[in-house]
Amino acid sequence: MSQKKTTSSPNYEQLPMQINVKIYRPSVKGPILADASVNLNGCFAVRGVQVKAGKNGPFVSMPSRQVRSGYRDICFPCTPEFKRTFDQAVLEAYQMELEHGLNQRQEESLDGWHEHVRKEKTIMKRKLAFCVAAMCLTMALAPSALAVETTASSPSTQVCYPTSVSRSEDGTEIRKYYDLSPEDDPAGIPRSDFEQDGFRYTLIDLLKQELPENESRQHTETVSLQSKSKDMESVLALLPPEKEFITEDGLSGTLSLQLETVNVEAAGYGTSTREVSATRSYPNLANQDTANIPKTIEEDGRTLTLQNISWQTDNTASVGGYALGDRYTAVATYTGSATSSYVTGYTVTADYSGTVSRIALNQVRYVAIFEGTPIQPFPMSEEGTPLNFDWMVLLVPFGVVILVSACIGGALFLRHRRESELTEEDLHD
Repeated sequence: MSQKKTTSSPNYEQLPMQINVKIYRPSVKGPILADASVNLNGCFAVRGVQVKAGKNGPFVSMPSRQVRSGYRDICFPCTPEFKRTFDQAVLEAYQMELEHGLNQRQEESLDGWHEHVRKEKTIMKRKLAFCVAAMCLTMALAPSALAVETTASSPSTQVCYPTSVSRSEDGTEIRKYYDLSPEDDPAGIPRSDFEQDGFRYTLIDLLKQELPENESRQHTETVSLQSKSKDMESVLALLPPEKEFITEDGLSGTLSLQLETVNVEAAGYGTSTREVSATRSYPNLANQDTANIPKTIEEDGRTLTLQNISWQTDNTASVGGYALGDRYTAVATYTGSATSSYVTGYTVTADYSGTVSRIALNQVRYVAIFEGTPIQPFPMSEEGTPLNFDWMVLLVPFGVVILVSACIGGALFLRHRRESELTEEDLHD
């Protein structure tokens, strides 16, 4: 592929590039993770940019149109440097939208937790009003079960956002991938616990991986298309010798057709019905009685039904001076239908193989591994109030109340018994 070199005019001053990105419908699942609109220096807008999921994390896909040889980008960065800048701006905006949505869900969950705590306290105050004094004394000493964990971070450390997130099928592990440049500080990678989808996740390991500057590998892509004919010449006319492909993880290259892999199969079948007929002759009949003619016959494995009869006179006799026929031939016509099947079309599959590659950023990958623990749900009563409660908060003050009551009751019993003994002694005296 030949490259044309162009030089910029010295009369134009190169301005610093300001890239503003707006993310729509961000998601962590699916082949398309988000749609993006990019504004360059406030004077040129690019719409139709997509963030797609790849094997090595999210990548940026430019607007493209379908051509005969595949897909071709409509607009795209012309230098590797600006491509890195452009892709990094889109991916950072995507990760910020994901983090914003996660923080919002955590805040909503925290508000619901506080509302749950408030209802618990109200219910318990109504039911246990007689031991308020003892509970106030002991709850001041008991550790709080409702403390909110906060993590202090250095104001000078910039928070890092993951380039991709993967979650195990059972939800017990989440891996966050951070592709950082040499200027980024890995101390900005969040390490605090968080809650998501009924699990509480705790960091158990942080791995470091060196990414290669250039990445290339062999790739095979299988294409499938429809053909009206199974003739190999017609089939090969539908398959170009080379095609440009872009993999899910953003590697691109020109792949060649593997002729030995071309396969043609019937895509479907249809049926057609036509009318068939047959003729039978029955000679030397004594009369023209149709009862002597078979009503059906077998022809090429099909059953035909009698449709028409024509009579021919074979012999005549003179009766009273008149010639009357005494022998006849019946020519019977039978009709029926024949059904046949035909191929409606063909499906052609073939493999394209070759080398795909991309220029990777000078980055270091960090993998934060979080282990998930299921959060016990709060069962609800018929009135809609939570039934679950930390009974340890009650057992401690209740135990103190029982202990104090037992001590007071024992003291009163001993005092009453002593007074009774003194009264009996006075009576005896």
